[in-house]
Amino acid sequence: MFLEWRRFLQKRLVGYDISLPQLSLLKTLAKRESMIPSEVAEYMHCDRPTASVIIKNLEKKGLIYRRKGKENAKYHRLFVSEKGKEYLAYINAAVPPLNISPFDVLTPEESELLYGLLTKCCGRMKEIKNKKQEK
Repeated sequence: MFLEWRRFLQKRLVGYDISLPQLSLLKTLAKRESMIPSEVAEYMHCDRPTASVIIKNLEKKGLIYRRKGKENAKYHRLFVSEKGKEYLAYINAAVPPLNISPFDVLTPEESELLYGLLTKCCGRMKEIKNKKQEK
């Protein structure tokens, strides 16, 4: 279901020369003002090399830029460029927001039940992950 929804959202961006992960990062950077690459990887739920590819592609397009951190010059902070802000406004105007969801068919009770079940599974996944890291 997740993959199908993601494909649907990505198809809405065809013709705009931006991927769903790139757009997500651009929107997040615009809200947060700046991030470091490790924060990007954590936010995107991906590994550092994957985050680096997303970052580099946005840099090539001139939508974001790096600047050395004030507190630690070893780390670079990422910022949205003026071109990135303009592009984000263009995308927001060109691609209308969705007023539908695959979860619209659920009753409030079903939504609560699904949320509880998914939360329980996420907790178990965290337990498994932590046990694996301990070894």
